[in-house]
Amino acid sequence: QQVKERQNNWGHLSSDHLAVVQAFDSYNFHKKNGDRNAAWAYCDTFGLSSSALDDMARLRQQFLRHLVETNFADEEGEDGGENL
Repeated sequence: QQVKERQNNWGHLSSDHLAVVQAFDSYNFHKKNGDRNAAWAYCDTFGLSSSALDDMARLRQQFLRHLVETNFADEEGEDGGENL
């Protein structure tokens, strides 16, 4: 059933990398809206690891901090720097 759900949601994408980005963005949407249970349910539906997705979020923030420190990104821009 998870395979069918994945295919229905991400099958139109021509890249596994794009599917991961979409999965991460959807998970993060639920989390940022304060609905941790919905985020966990999303992971259960698609066979994803919430801890791995949380690690990805931490790594993205760490990478962004490095980009801001080296002036490659603007923490006030639309690149997600609001949580630095």
